[in-house]
Amino acid sequence: RPRSPVPSPAEPSLRYDRSSGSPNLLTMGRKKNPIVFLDVSIGDGPDERMIFELFANVAPLTAENFRALCTGEMGIGQSTKKPLYYKGSTFHRVIKGFMAQGGDFSNGDG
Repeated sequence: RPRSPVPSPAEPSLRYDRSSGSPNLLTMGRKKNPIVFLDVSIGDGPDERMIFELFANVAPLTAENFRALCTGEMGIGQSTKKPLYYKGSTFHRVIKGFMAQGGDFSNGDG
């Protein structure tokens, strides 16, 4: 089954603003998706920033969960009693040119 296209932030919905009295004035009609980042280093190398747009307009719960794990707002894990955030966590699987998998901040072992 073909997937429906994901809305792009570069293609926002537009609406006419009647309150201005100007027939040519258009305003943005939807919220922007959150942007988060992770600073990543390999070995002793310098930090490099990975920037993510979270598609909250498509998957709001997943986007909010990832955002809170990036900012540290999730607090402390109930069972592990460890902070729930990506800071200091490692990637346990990397496929060059494709993906990096990580985020096991409870055990640190992937």
